[in-house]
Amino acid sequence: MLRQILAGVLKYVGQILIVAEPVAMVVAGAAEVVVAANYV
Repeated sequence: MLRQILAGVLKYVGQILIVAEPVAMVVAGAAEVVVAANYV
């Protein structure tokens, strides 16, 4: 029972990470642009 719950949670977290990775890359890219703009 507990093993099934853990497997479900891990699957759910894995899906979130797959979606979150490109979003995080876009956010990081935007942050770099903002920082670069502040130095100019």
